[in-house]
Amino acid sequence: MAMPISVGLVEELATGAKFTPGRITLITAVELVETFPGEGKDEYHYVATIVDATHATVATLERSAQHAYLSAEPTPPFLARINQYRRRPHHRPGLFELVINQMEVLDNVPSFVPSSFIRAIAPCGATSF
Repeated sequence: MAMPISVGLVEELATGAKFTPGRITLITAVELVETFPGEGKDEYHYVATIVDATHATVATLERSAQHAYLSAEPTPPFLARINQYRRRPHHRPGLFELVINQMEVLDNVPSFVPSSFIRAIAPCGATSF
């Protein structure tokens, strides 16, 4: 059975307003990218996307990790409840980071996704992106 996905999350995140923790959010398109390809370093970078009920992109999620054994295959979308986060400026102008400290994955959980790995990057002040 499909679970409701947060409505209005795009606008709330884009304007920096604090969205209500505990909403159901769809996280999709998780990919694993080698940070230093061909250099023999065991460091990888996870990239994902948060979408709202209209499937508009809310934020890009990233994680760096040193796990060479992980598969580079994209994972299926999964639903998660973001329970705790903090917002901080990003090093690039016009962006902010959403550091998700606590996330409860509700279905299709990839084995490599812990509850606190995500750093989301999204435009500041944008109404859509």
